[in-house]
Amino acid sequence: MSRHNTKQHQWHSTAKRDYPKLDGLYRVRIMLSNGKLHTFENYYSLKHGFTFDNTMRDRGDTMRILEWHDGWEN
Repeated sequence: MSRHNTKQHQWHSTAKRDYPKLDGLYRVRIMLSNGKLHTFENYYSLKHGFTFDNTMRDRGDTMRILEWHDGWEN
């Protein structure tokens, strides 16, 4: 069996400064205080970054998005 779609969707690390190239809604992951990964959707703006990160920064919280996904299939 061959796969015609060779493009693999993947997670990108914000620690490596690998950010989306387009505005839009992305699936993102954060690390909760209990050490578990939490996945949710968040809006990214080329001008302002992730909404979640900006909200945390405004609150003085250090929690940030760790990864974002470039597709909706794993």
